[in-house]
Amino acid sequence: MRLQKFLIVLLLLATVATAACGCRLNRVEVQRLGQRIETELPLGSSTAQVTKFLEDMHIEHTGHVEIMDTRRYNNLEQIDGNVLSYSGGEPAGNLVFFFRDGKLVEWWVDSGCGGGCYSRRTNKSEYRPNGLNQCYDP
Repeated sequence: MRLQKFLIVLLLLATVATAACGCRLNRVEVQRLGQRIETELPLGSSTAQVTKFLEDMHIEHTGHVEIMDTRRYNNLEQIDGNVLSYSGGEPAGNLVFFFRDGKLVEWWVDSGCGGGCYSRRTNKSEYRPNGLNQCYDP
């Protein structure tokens, strides 16, 4: 009887741990978040509007993200939001916003766990189901 209780508790813990490790930015969530940003933060929005959006969603944000393989974004102001995993550990993905003269000119939602990328640039939205780091154009 004691062994059965132990096995039941162990099974419950394994179930909770598995659920907590799920991808917070899966394909559906990347698209949902991208559509929300598209609605609430049109191109031309200010840095203050983007900062408020991130704070209202309780998303940590910093200034600049290093983008490999391209120099295209080096001269643009940036805000990088880190969407944490369910466990609160490593980021599940990023929301990256680019500004010229204080106005939003491009952004993307990039999943860190294979959920793809949703981006908006020059009045064109796009979802890419590919793997990691598929948001930017080199």
